Amino acid sequence: MVMVTLVRHSVLQLVSVRIPGTVKSIGSKVFDNCKALRRFDMPATVTTLGNMSFRHAEALQSVTFSEVLTTIGNAAFQYCVSLVNVELHAGITRIGNFAFADTSVAEVTLPETLKEIGMGAFTENFHLETISLPASLEKVETGAFFDCIGLRYAVFAGSPPMDWGEFVFGSEIMDEETLKSAVTICYMDANSGWTSPVWTDLYGIS
Repeated sequence: MVMVTLVRHSVLQLVSVRIPGTVKSIGSKVFDNCKALRRFDMPATVTTLGNMSFRHAEALQSVTFSEVLTTIGNAAFQYCVSLVNVELHAGITRIGNFAFADTSVAEVTLPETLKEIGMGAFTENFHLETISLPASLEKVETGAFFDCIGLRYAVFAGSPPMDWGEFVFGSEIMDEETLKSAVTICYMDANSGWTSPVWTDLYGIS
């Protein structure tokens, strides 16, 4: 496997970067704290994105994701405050803990292959208004969309995921009644599981 690992002082001032098409994995913290990096076009061969790989890349506005990418590591894009749009291709099965936390993401496309959304994966994305969750989803961990105070609709394409964490749509900013009136949970009547007691409170508020 060919992996990208760079010397830290050589990347901090990067504005753009070109990576060879033979690379299959981008390692942990490779572009961490690269505050000048504005765009990243991922090679079509990359299957794995390491933990904290782009964390604190505060100027990052555009990421083109590989179509063979399967895993996005923990905190991969956390604190990328200029990142607005995320389009993930089919093939991705897991989005890691806090992967897109504390960004400016307003639009996100989740593929039909996605099985797991990690803890706090999209927490504190204040501009996110609608999230469509694919039928393939099996696990949503604690606080996945915590404090997404702009969220208005969560649309489920299939039955409830078997493994559902606490406070998935919870908030410390909004009180219980405000949160429940703000976020509408949408699902198809034909899909099973929505009458189960565990789903009487999707917001995780006790």
